[in-house]
Parts: sequence; structure tokens; C-alpha cells
Amino acid sequence: MGQYFSKKTIVRLTADIAYRAIILNPHLGENAVKETEGVVLIDEIDMHLHPKWQQSIINDLKTTFPKIQFIITTHSPFIIQSLKSNELISLDSEITDDPYTKSIPDIVEDEMNLEEVQRSKKFLKMQSVASEYFNLIKSGKNSTNDEQIKILKIQLDKLELEFNNDPVFVALMKAERRTELP
Repeated sequence: MGQYFSKKTIVRLTADIAYRAIILNPHLGENAVKETEGVVLIDEIDMHLHPKWQQSIINDLKTTFPKIQFIITTHSPFIIQSLKSNELISLDSEITDDPYTKSIPDIVEDEMNLEEVQRSKKFLKMQSVASEYFNLIKSGKNSTNDEQIKILKIQLDKLELEFNNDPVFVALMKAERRTELP
């Protein structure tokens, strides 16, 4: 359904622009689509478009309507990646490099101001918790204070709960804990 909807939407959009070019400029005859000048505003062009179509939609519109200026909003790194720096205005940062030379993660981090997009937030959180876990083990490795070790073990128990859906990792954590702590 989604792909059908996107094809239908693009056909409607293109037909609407062509129809208006022909109606507004009958004197251009069969060249109306190629010769009509104007400005077309499109909000969120990436909505309902498959990423493959997002990569080419801007170029397709510019090729089909060469004298029309398109002002388009998007939240898609695929749309941004299809542009040159002089075709892009960011409200958040200055664009200095051509986005078409960048990877999707680079665009998301540099132009869209998101951090650590190579991994999910959940993965990064788990990585942080795991790091904290192993740092706690390291800090308690040479401890002889029974009260400190008891507090440390409570903290480690809480951190292990973060990984309760990954039994292999929990087993690894417990094995490390057994070999390193008194």
C-alpha cells in the first residue's frame, strides 16, 4: 500500500505542476512544461516516499521542470544527500560541504545535528551501562572492605537487570564478576 500511495502521490504532484504550467502559459504550447518559470513550494516531500525515491525525486523534478524553482522542506537525509551545498538551506547550521559527497550517518550528524546515529539509543545506553558495570568491577577488584564490596555487588546486580533480555551477555558479566571480585 505504501509504495502505491507514493507513486500515486508523485504522479499527482507532477501532473498538477504540468497542468498549471500549461494552463498559465498556453502561448508556450507543447513547451509549456519545459519553459514555464515559477516557484513551487512543497512541504515534507519525503512523506510516504520510499528512500529509493527520496534519493532521486529532487533531480527528477528539476529535470522535468527546468525553469521552476522548488522550495522544499524535508527531514530526510536521503533528500539532503541528493543536493549540493548551494541548493540547501539549514535553519540550524551552515552547510559548507556538498551533502551528495557524504554518507547518510554523516548527514544526520552534521546537517541534522543528531549524535551517535550509527547505533540506536538503546544500544548506546546498554554500552554505557556495560562500561559502568566493568568499571565497577575494576574499582572493587582490590577492595578488602566488606561494606564497600556489599554496596558494589548491589550496584552490579542493578546493572545486570538492564541486560535481562540478553542471557549470553548476563552470563559473561557474571563470569567476569566471579573471577575479579572477592
